[in-house]
Amino acid sequence: MKENSQNIDSESTVSIRRGRVESVDLFEVKEHELEILENGGSDSIYLNFSIFLISIALSAIFSLCTSTFSLPIYQTLFLIIAVVGMLGGIFLLILWLKQRKSTKSVVKIIRGRIQYIGAKNVIPAINIDQTNIDIINSPTELKP
Repeated sequence: MKENSQNIDSESTVSIRRGRVESVDLFEVKEHELEILENGGSDSIYLNFSIFLISIALSAIFSLCTSTFSLPIYQTLFLIIAVVGMLGGIFLLILWLKQRKSTKSVVKIIRGRIQYIGAKNVIPAINIDQTNIDIINSPTELKP
């Protein structure tokens, strides 16, 4: 019976390797900032459709310039495709630029919350090597 429990213990143990880092920066994020960062991935769709519409519009413009059309309706169709594609592509490009700037500005605000000036932002180190947590090297006095 003991041999079986020892086998289970040896199989259920997990090897943990830890690489120490010198310091860790923690950033506090507000709810609306988190929502902006969460929705920030949609700006690439704007860019993709913008490139698509502008390339279709440029193809239609080059076709208008280099071809002769047997019916005027084909020429009108290519002209409509060129105008709608160019306007839609430019509109989506502007949306992409605005969305990209808003995400970058939120990240800049969050990163600006930590000012790297000497040891003013040093939080007391926590010694986790012991079973109970001790606060060491505290720059300020802590009241129990």
